[in-house]
Amino acid sequence: MMITPLRTGLLMAGIAFTFFAAVINLQPHGWLAWYRLSHSGLETEATISRRQPEIHQTCFFRYTVNSHDYEGSDTRCHAQVGTRVSVTYLPTDPTFATLSSPREQFAFLVFAPLFVSALASIVGAWWVKLRLRKVSA
Repeated sequence: MMITPLRTGLLMAGIAFTFFAAVINLQPHGWLAWYRLSHSGLETEATISRRQPEIHQTCFFRYTVNSHDYEGSDTRCHAQVGTRVSVTYLPTDPTFATLSSPREQFAFLVFAPLFVSALASIVGAWWVKLRLRKVSA
């Protein structure tokens, strides 16, 4: 079986996608959890309880679901302590909540690995093509 740019590109894409899919889905909230949150998440009001701007603008928020208090955190938050914000939580797991759009987060978690896989495919195919040119010259 001969090494071709196409085969190398497909192999690199498969390896990259498998790696990133595994990394994302081995976390407590992978693709399935974000999909569920984006389709069946409910909104409630939360209060920013503290901030850690030095860590990707992280803020912590407190919210109540069915008379139970929860605390969550999210990045890219610019709200000040005490500010009331809207959070989306998963009804089957109220500990899973976000300040950002669950649909946008889900799309990012799916399309980022696809983009990196396509990039790996192009780079791998290009590298093999260059190597084959050098060998045949």
